[in-house]
Amino acid sequence: GPSFLSGVQSMGITIVLVGALATTVPLILSLLIGKYVFRFHPAVLLGSLCGARGSAPALPSVIEAAQSQLPALYYPLGLAISQILAAAAGILVISLLVK
Repeated sequence: GPSFLSGVQSMGITIVLVGALATTVPLILSLLIGKYVFRFHPAVLLGSLCGARGSAPALPSVIEAAQSQLPALYYPLGLAISQILAAAAGILVISLLVK
């Protein structure tokens, strides 16, 4: 919208690059940690990451690629955990700013 364009005009392309990093770095780290540290099955990992990102449109693609409904079982788990952590982080940030 209009505020996006004014933000890009005032801050340049930096704001777009920082936004891209802020959305891709956590996802890549989650994939790597899930695969190499926790050794999750790929269908479990991708299903839970779809939920954590709130990406319902990606879930059918993951189900199709896995040729299984297994990723759909872990979607709500990732969604619930990410929502709880987001709410807790919001409360933490607000409490730190108020002091």
